[in-house]
Amino acid sequence: MGGKSVEKNLDSVADVDFFKFSLRDPGNIVLELSQKAPRTDSSIGWRVDLYSGKDLAHGIATILAPETALSSTVQQGLGKGDYYIKISSLNPQNPALTPYNLKATFEKGDYFEKSPNQTPANATIAQFNQRYVGNLSYTSEVDYYRFSLTADDLVSIKLNQDNPGVNSTLGWTLTLFSSQSLDVPLQSVNMTETMTSASLPASLPLTAGVYYLRVNSLNPQGVSSNNYQLTVNATSQGDPNMVCAEVIAYGQHPVTARWVAFPTPCDIPVGWVSQLTPPEGVSLQATASMKRPRFAAETSLLDIPAVEIPNATGIIEVYQAQLRLISTQPTYQFELVPSSLAAVK
Repeated sequence: MGGKSVEKNLDSVADVDFFKFSLRDPGNIVLELSQKAPRTDSSIGWRVDLYSGKDLAHGIATILAPETALSSTVQQGLGKGDYYIKISSLNPQNPALTPYNLKATFEKGDYFEKSPNQTPANATIAQFNQRYVGNLSYTSEVDYYRFSLTADDLVSIKLNQDNPGVNSTLGWTLTLFSSQSLDVPLQSVNMTETMTSASLPASLPLTAGVYYLRVNSLNPQGVSSNNYQLTVNATSQGDPNMVCAEVIAYGQHPVTARWVAFPTPCDIPVGWVSQLTPPEGVSLQATASMKRPRFAAETSLLDIPAVEIPNATGIIEVYQAQLRLISTQPTYQFELVPSSLAAVK
């Protein structure tokens, strides 16, 4: 479906055209309805409805294309499966007798919303640190996304767009829910069409479980035709591009149960329990030096600021070290630089 088009016309208000297509992979489809020359009556035209083959009673996306418009488009993320396009008269009394041209263009990709996703039950599964592209085609449409945490974590959630519009009354509302209480929002934020981005509170502490994100139109009377982009980041996923809040965070070692204070939430190692409030009744180890490992390509050295090694009596001691990359085939292999090993005071 790389830009296929068809030209037809409706013979009467009762005439309806159906088209079927099948997707073997998920991705994004752009539907465009156009005509050769616009006319003057905006009440006459065509209605385009997109349906999933699994639910012909409820449309996924809609185009209202009056004869006064040269072309009208809608784009929609879809999962693999069968779909139907229905073309009908915009005006139940007067048909558009001029020919229309319907063009469908498909872009394969895993990171588009996968409609139908209007309920938590069929929410698009969101992978961490991936940007998902979505679109609302009518005012009552909602998009749901789902993500899961296997342990307590710090999560950052962001909406953004590449090409802001000019209408500040249109936009999107992003709402976070726990699966334990889908009728009680945990957080929400609005992004108008004139804004480039909007985020829920940075490094939001969430307990292990399943969570849902809902995107709906900011204005119940109108919907933005722009795409929105949604990203979910989690501290435990180690996104190198994630900007962490400059706040002290606290992590607990999963084996020794020792608590450590870190300069930012992103510095807490993967697998550790993390929180933003100091643990009660415990003494904290000074950890200003505990940063993430860094690799310098120009020297082939991997700098490890902190590694825990048990001594002869079983007490955990913290060391810093450097490893030199010696091979990348068949796997990455490093050797210790002996002179770099030193205890962290």
